Amino acid sequence: MRAILDANVVVSAVLTPGGPAADLIRATATGAFEFLTCGQLVTEVSQVLMRKKFEGVITPEERRAILALLVNRARMVPDLPPDGTEQVADPKDAYLITLAREWRAALVTGDRHLLDLPGPTGIMSPRAFLRLLTRPGA
Repeated sequence: MRAILDANVVVSAVLTPGGPAADLIRATATGAFEFLTCGQLVTEVSQVLMRKKFEGVITPEERRAILALLVNRARMVPDLPPDGTEQVADPKDAYLITLAREWRAALVTGDRHLLDLPGPTGIMSPRAFLRLLTRPGA
């Protein structure tokens, strides 16, 4: 099973070490799923973690560790431009849908506008993806 973790999931894992997003990050160490990322996603996580609101919350060492995790633990796949078929409220997220579709991966996100997209898109919350990973036969 493959999954792409949206930037908000990675950041949530840092901010809430006991939450489902952090459980997913820990699951990457065991190979519970194939963790995919791309340069655009790594850049997005880096930019988010550099925001002023995270000063004093996340240390520079924690920022480097999260970025290292994305680069070293995830399988880096090529950036893909959106193909124009994505119907998303935030156009900056269209690349995630293209990436998930192209690599036949779940897109794990906390973004309501992505979670509410109609149809069988394979977009799910961290909690839902964890349930999928732990169901018998998974």
